[in-house]
Amino acid sequence: MGCQPADADAGVLWVLLGSALILAYLSGIIFRLLVTPLILRLTSHTETLFDDYLLSPRTLRVMRLAVPGFAFYALLPLCVQTDIATEIPFIEAMARLYIVVMCIRLITSLLGNVTDYTSEHRVGGAAHLVGIMQFLRVVVWFLGGIVILSIFLRQNPFGIIAGLGAAATILMLVFQDVVLGLVGGIQLSANKMLQTGDWISIDRLGIDGTVEQVSLTTVKVKNFDNSISTIQPYKLIQESFRNWQPMVTGGARRAKRVVNVDMDTVRLVGADEMERLKQQGLVSDCPIANASHSDMSMTNLTLFRHYATTWLGTHPQVWHGENGNWLLVRQLSPTPQGLPVEFWFYVRNTEFLAYEEISSQCMEHLIAVLPQFGLRVFQTALRTE
Repeated sequence: MGCQPADADAGVLWVLLGSALILAYLSGIIFRLLVTPLILRLTSHTETLFDDYLLSPRTLRVMRLAVPGFAFYALLPLCVQTDIATEIPFIEAMARLYIVVMCIRLITSLLGNVTDYTSEHRVGGAAHLVGIMQFLRVVVWFLGGIVILSIFLRQNPFGIIAGLGAAATILMLVFQDVVLGLVGGIQLSANKMLQTGDWISIDRLGIDGTVEQVSLTTVKVKNFDNSISTIQPYKLIQESFRNWQPMVTGGARRAKRVVNVDMDTVRLVGADEMERLKQQGLVSDCPIANASHSDMSMTNLTLFRHYATTWLGTHPQVWHGENGNWLLVRQLSPTPQGLPVEFWFYVRNTEFLAYEEISSQCMEHLIAVLPQFGLRVFQTALRTE
């Protein structure tokens, strides 16, 4: 019983397709056994680390899966006769779909490698590109989804994009928070307002801690009480927040303390008391200390302020005189609770525990010296006696 010509052509077609599949599969094996080790060997011998991240084993594995798809699609025209090409549109569409999916995975893998590199090696502010890389990954998936949809519908992708314009308003309403989060994340990254590891505080929301993760949709902060707070990036753009990181990296942290002095103890200083303070080393032989009462009225509070300024200026842990780091001891407007004396100085150690210890020791010393100048701290209980 003879074979029909159409059946023979179909048999040849499927044999050729099977051969193309085998060759495509072999191309993936060759890439895995020969090309992948060669690329890894080359990247390991270069001085830069960026190529190690860019062509990571994860990315090469995606390439190995993509190579058979390209090989099969390239061999497909050789397998199909022109007059029977309409018989296998499904196979051709599946090949295109496979290639598109692999291309999406390859591009997102490369962007993920860039994200890993910029997160682990913050060179020249490159860590701020993390949010932009995440945005590009969303764009790639969106465009890839349109191409996949065009393959199923057998339409031009640009026609589908034009058709989506009519539904843009509805999509904006549905995904409003997502879109605002994307825009806010890009602004935070582009303007270098925030990055992982920064210490930020938002008083209104009770957030005070270290930024653990910055993405396009959320910012995760670990507070100092070990709780986790999350906030959308666009809220950080709309509302004010305080970033303490420049203070930490600047090498000095301001201490601004106020002590209320009892105004009844502020008085002029006589010659005998001035001599006593000089002998105790509380007043130096400076022009202001040697000035006579006829030239100016010297008070014990004036002497104390100059003593505090000199003592803080010689303290090894106090930094002043550089980059606007002031050293200031001044009086503020009198209040019913006494005369406020403000101490403004910068501590060299910005670590929280060390800063608090140093600033507390400085204030404890200055408060303890007050009675030597005939001054005392205002206390409500003392005043009511």
